[in-house]
Amino acid sequence: MKKPIVQSLVAIVFAVYAANTFAADELLSQVGAIPLRGVEGRVDHMSATPDGRYLFVAALGNNTVEKLDTQSAVPSAKIEGIKEPQGVFYIPDSKKLVVACGGDDNARIYDADLKPVAKIDDLADADNVRFDPKAKLIYVGYGSGALAVIDPEKGKKVADINLDGHPESFRLESSGDRIFVNVPEAKEIEVVDRQKRAVIAKWPMKDAQANFPMTLIEADHRLLVGCRKPSKLVVLDTESGKVITVLDCCGDTDDLFFDAASKRVLVTGGEGCISVFEETDADHFKPLAKIPTAPGARTSFFVEQTHTLYVAVPHRGPQKAEMRVYRSADQDASSAKQPLPLVKTFPLPEVSGGFNHLGADAKEKHLFLTATHDAKLDVLDLANGKLLRQIEGPAPAAAVFAPDLRQILVTRGSKLFIYDGNSFDEVGQVDVGSSMDELRYDARTKRVYVGCMTNGATAIATVDVVNRKVLNKMSLPGRPQGFQIESNGPRIFVNVPSVSKVVVLDHDSRATVAQWDLKDAQSNFPIALDDANQRLFVGCRRPAKLLVLDTNSGKSIASVDIVSDTDDLAYDAANKRIYVCGGQGQVSVIEQKDADHYTLVGNIDTAPGARNSVLIPEMNRFYVAVPQRENQPAEVRAYETASGRNGRQP
Repeated sequence: MKKPIVQSLVAIVFAVYAANTFAADELLSQVGAIPLRGVEGRVDHMSATPDGRYLFVAALGNNTVEKLDTQSAVPSAKIEGIKEPQGVFYIPDSKKLVVACGGDDNARIYDADLKPVAKIDDLADADNVRFDPKAKLIYVGYGSGALAVIDPEKGKKVADINLDGHPESFRLESSGDRIFVNVPEAKEIEVVDRQKRAVIAKWPMKDAQANFPMTLIEADHRLLVGCRKPSKLVVLDTESGKVITVLDCCGDTDDLFFDAASKRVLVTGGEGCISVFEETDADHFKPLAKIPTAPGARTSFFVEQTHTLYVAVPHRGPQKAEMRVYRSADQDASSAKQPLPLVKTFPLPEVSGGFNHLGADAKEKHLFLTATHDAKLDVLDLANGKLLRQIEGPAPAAAVFAPDLRQILVTRGSKLFIYDGNSFDEVGQVDVGSSMDELRYDARTKRVYVGCMTNGATAIATVDVVNRKVLNKMSLPGRPQGFQIESNGPRIFVNVPSVSKVVVLDHDSRATVAQWDLKDAQSNFPIALDDANQRLFVGCRRPAKLLVLDTNSGKSIASVDIVSDTDDLAYDAANKRIYVCGGQGQVSVIEQKDADHYTLVGNIDTAPGARNSVLIPEMNRFYVAVPQRENQPAEVRAYETASGRNGRQP
């Protein structure tokens, strides 16, 4: 009889574990990561702009402060020439940043451009930083026991408040004059009066010591303190110092926050987890889950406006330095209402310069990047973020994948290069006799159509992929840019910006069947097609407009303002949206209400020069190639389309 009992117990334990795992994922899930390239060593405390757009990170072990653009998920600037920054605080009104440098024994103040404007010396082991918005004063914990009071406008220290040991985290109440200070060396919390600039109470930590992080729930008169010996969350009454409850939490904790909207407490620890608690009322806190992060990831920052938790992961062996982004399930659902949320970034440190038109193998999750400056075709594995191959040769202009043939077709100079889709080895070339740009593959005929750009010989060439020969060329009045092949007929719609026309070709008769003048906008480069509704989408640069044309008559149906310097656009039939990618550094998202009505949903920030992209409908992803520039590393950014919200892809 023992065996069935044991089996039952195992089944129960497994079921409970599975239920808790599901609950943990529902409570708080990772929704992204921002790479911290070149950042070594321990990462300390953080601050952010009120809207959460920019995050300032004290990279203590790297001797830098990193400014991260959370919307674009990239580092945007950094402060160098400092030693061991431990604390930072962004002052919204003045847009100044205060940095406490433990290795320099000072606090530094920077302006909105991160240029230094003041330095306050003689602050040994300067650590945590806080700001009093009413008094417009900065507080910095430092030395063997003091809070420095600093006037950030004058850039001078105006007072010291003595303590019984080095202060760790401290919090200022907004409805009164008190500061609650963790003093782990003294095994106590010291309460400071800001007006008297003196300690008015000392609360011993009896249940747990090594009290480092803390947060304040002012409405409920509760102080939450994270301890390391042992690993506990201690809740105290702010009026008396009485301990209300003590709960187990993640080990080696260094930051904790309270999300007032969800009534949840978030504790991060170097053990490699986030402890999540719920405040059921002022006297009761319930542990909900332990979310795994990474070893050493003990510092974090919670942005109240976006309900987002940022967790700093240090570089350790194969573990890369990055800032992980977490959000609760209900808030993630809210963010899912964004038209095109960024979900992943693929760093490309091997790539210099920019890109041209991209291709993709949806089945194998491979992205084909035309690295024009490097003169390489880069094959990126979207499942693991690795470059599988860098294929050298003439500078590539565009790539397309032929799924039925399992071949990659690439325009490189005057030749069409053909590569095996599995081994990436070259299997053939076709000399087209003209410089080429874009290309489209027609699986019905196993032919590829390429845009010929040589002056005096501008055309769309038809190439038999199987037999590897040029079949014909259909002449054009100028250089072709984007073009599309209708799926249920013989027409090819070609943008010819030099004459401000869309030229319609018949690939069966090889004749020009129509030329449509563009009157509302010119410099027409990218193009997309909605076969079902007989609509053609034309991206123009002068002025920046999306023109919607009737494919039967060429009549202009609608016009929508878009991002400038567009070079790629895609029609997402599943979500009835058009994505227009522009070098200005944005993607315009346009909603198709019906065949005749279109609305700009929003412009999503990407990066300067990022004008090439590809939509992979099978993966519910829109990929944007970011070029390498002076302070901008090359990378690919993955954006989630609306139909992808129920599942996660790379």
